Amino acid sequence: MYALAIIRYRRPLDEVLTVVDAHRAYLRELKSRGILLASGPLDPRMGGALLLRVPDTASRTLDEIRAAARNPMPASSSGASMPAS
Repeated sequence: MYALAIIRYRRPLDEVLTVVDAHRAYLRELKSRGILLASGPLDPRMGGALLLRVPDTASRTLDEIRAAARNPMPASSSGASMPAS
């Protein structure tokens, strides 16, 4: 099964850019594990898209998947949050 994740930034781009290197490392890890098939930023730069391979039996919530994968851009009730500096 495949999933398309459309991500919309909820923080100013200058804040998002501070975690881009960690985010790209996370994406490289997903790609090496065969989970991520393609990804890239949207134009205009207001978010991004991910094409993911997920197990047919996937029933976890997105927050559970983020926690298990150590995503550097975890979600909060108000949207994406940045790590504490």
